[in-house]
Amino acid sequence: MITLREIAAAAGYSIAVVSRVLSPCPHEGARVAEKTREHIRDVALRLGYRPNRTAEFLKRGGSPVIGVYVPDSAEAHPAELVKGICLEAGLNSFPLAFFYDATIDGFQRFIQETINFRNSGVIAFPSFQFDERIAEQVEMYCGHGRSMVMINNPGCGAAENLVSIDIDDFSGGAMVAERLLVRGCRRFLTICNQAFPARHDGFCRKVESAGKTPEIIASAKDFNAERIISMLLSMHQNKSNLPVGIFAASDREAVEIITMLAKCNVKIGRDILIAGYGNQYLAAHVHPGLTTVVQPFLSAGRSALIKLSAMIYGKEAESEKLMPELIIRESA
Repeated sequence: MITLREIAAAAGYSIAVVSRVLSPCPHEGARVAEKTREHIRDVALRLGYRPNRTAEFLKRGGSPVIGVYVPDSAEAHPAELVKGICLEAGLNSFPLAFFYDATIDGFQRFIQETINFRNSGVIAFPSFQFDERIAEQVEMYCGHGRSMVMINNPGCGAAENLVSIDIDDFSGGAMVAERLLVRGCRRFLTICNQAFPARHDGFCRKVESAGKTPEIIASAKDFNAERIISMLLSMHQNKSNLPVGIFAASDREAVEIITMLAKCNVKIGRDILIAGYGNQYLAAHVHPGLTTVVQPFLSAGRSALIKLSAMIYGKEAESEKLMPELIIRESA
């Protein structure tokens, strides 16, 4: 294991200065120029220095482990979030304990286990909307000086020691509408998803601002691809409707429509334009490729670990909203 003495020798500073820079809880009067801090950190990283979190937290009477609650899902965004958290945790030598679940009862068990194991903090990405039971759990956890970062759940409240990292789905929906407007669509159809209302709202607001009327043709709950294909083929016969723009609030429905519509001699991307949301694996591999919105979950994961680390050591951290990005492919 690399020592402070070796880092000091390589960096050209005293052990005392190196200790001030690398200490997780430096004395308030221990001021070091930012340029010097960056140089010492770079040298320490190059030499392979990693702080001994276990020994440090043992002295504090707790555990360095960070509890991470993520959906029990095979979709891409939890994987990207986990990757971001792991990358930053590795750089900062924080061990992680993952809890995969998608139920309110499971979240309650996760919080209780985190308290029992005296973990240092929590990063949570629930796949469900908050209710009073969850709000009580969050307030109880954070109210005892514990820190939590909540991912993409605007309804999580404003408890002490709680910050949120949200992705601006409203702007994401508006980006899709802007693309369909630019392409000259005459009708604007939407398949909404009650779990993601901001996506639908952003799309509809943008369409309405252009003097058009969005039409809800289905929801994720009552989605019937055959019925929608029949409706689209009927619209396709009347050339005054074309081009028609369709926005599905998740890629799953959009991919299914593309797959079925491609067999019907319809020019997808010219007569009927289709866009989804999420940039799931099939979006790039279906033919034609699906225009969709990618959410920056990798960045969210890294930011969550950085913010939580700061809060664990008594520093301030602020909530953050991240912008998604429109990925344009052949379907629109």
